[in-house]
Amino acid sequence: QRSAAIYQLLLVQFLDKPVERAVYRRVMDMDFERDLDEPLEAVSLRSWLFASFAAFVLIAGPIAFLLFFGRQLTAKEQWEWWKVAMIAIAIIVLVVEPLRILFLNFILPKVLIPKIKHYSDPA
Repeated sequence: QRSAAIYQLLLVQFLDKPVERAVYRRVMDMDFERDLDEPLEAVSLRSWLFASFAAFVLIAGPIAFLLFFGRQLTAKEQWEWWKVAMIAIAIIVLVVEPLRILFLNFILPKVLIPKIKHYSDPA
């Protein structure tokens, strides 16, 4: 495993930009630098409590808003909210997701493949 880690680190060194290196490590799902270092430390109790509180506020906040303020809306205002929500979902499904798929599956490999093409067959 150590030799595989060294080989992967050598491959990454030939990528010029830090973004290319980060994408390569993320796509390959290999973080050999961390594996060769000491184990990660546990999360402190203070950090865990802060993250839990932030998650609770971010989840409970919109729920409380809809429960206390959303029911004060008239039927026409509720219909407008529904239309805006449907338009947002349509934009996400029809525009954002296809662009994300296009970028991750076509544009990004076209940029990275020339950089790492000669490493596909180490023999």
